[in-house]
Formats: sequence, structure tokens, C-alpha cells
Amino acid sequence: MKVVGAKMLALTRGSLRLWVFLFAVLIMLPATASAYDTGAMSCDDIGQFAAGVVEGKEKGKTQREQLADIERIAPPFHRAERKIMRDIVSQLYTARYATLTPDRAFAAYRAECSAQQ
Repeated sequence: MKVVGAKMLALTRGSLRLWVFLFAVLIMLPATASAYDTGAMSCDDIGQFAAGVVEGKEKGKTQREQLADIERIAPPFHRAERKIMRDIVSQLYTARYATLTPDRAFAAYRAECSAQQ
């Protein structure tokens, strides 16, 4: 009976360590999740994508065409990247960004991404 009790106590201590570890991880999640989620895209990638959107816009591409391009090139499981790209296209097709050049788009979006990291 003492052997079984000792094994149960060892399991309980191991379980307690596991729960403490999981609790520590859960506490840290909000801090790490609050960073700007760029998925696999670097800040340079984001800036280059924004510049490409502006170039496409200058060549006459519509917002709908640019959004369709995202659906075609970005795999569905890349949710963060797809969201970033859709947001950039939506932003760059507003009047506020009507005069933005590709170089300025690159610099602005790269700087914004870097500031959020």
C-alpha cells in the first residue's frame, strides 16, 4: 500500500509541475500575442507588398483584382498573411492614400510594421 501511495504522490508532484508550467505559459500568451502578427512575412515583405499594390493601382488594377490576386497567391492556411495583405489593399484604395508612391508605400508600411514589433 505504501508503494502505491508513493507512486501516486510522485504523479501528483509531476502533475503539479505540469500545471505550474502550463499556467506560466498561459500568463505569457497575452504579452506575446499583443505583438503585430505578421505570420511568415517580414516587415520588408510587407513594405514590398504595399509598393506592389500601389504599382498595380497605377497600372489600372482594381481593388477587386488585387484582392483576387491575394486569394490566388496566398495559401488559405496563411491567415495572418492574408489578413495583412487584404488590409493593405483596402487601405491603399481609399482616398487618403490616393497620392502614395510605391517608394513611400514601402517605407510607410515597413516602418509601421517595425514600430509594432
